[in-house]
Amino acid sequence: MFKVQHYVNVSSEYGSVSGGGWYDEGATAVISVTPGVTDFGNGTRRIFKSWIGDFSGSSVTARVTVDSPKNIRALWGYQYYLAVSSEYGSPSGGGWYNPGETATVSVPPHRGFGERG
Repeated sequence: MFKVQHYVNVSSEYGSVSGGGWYDEGATAVISVTPGVTDFGNGTRRIFKSWIGDFSGSSVTARVTVDSPKNIRALWGYQYYLAVSSEYGSPSGGGWYNPGETATVSVPPHRGFGERG
């Protein structure tokens, strides 16, 4: 008696993947990538976006029905950190942003010297 098996290849440019290997036909492979965010420590980071190839999904851990050989790759996006500071007041709008995303930065009005409140 023979079983049909298929190979599931899981890859990622960042982090560590699991769930690849040989599976019986009809089995469920649980694939994952960790961590889902890779911070480079210089104001840039990569974030997991989705799985592409012979399976598509947007969760870092996914269940894949093995009905044929699979080649699955993690797709990553960039984010940039915007640091906002002011000598006066507490500014808002800092944080992580996607390329091309608009950041709205504001600083509350500050009462200057000689003003009364």
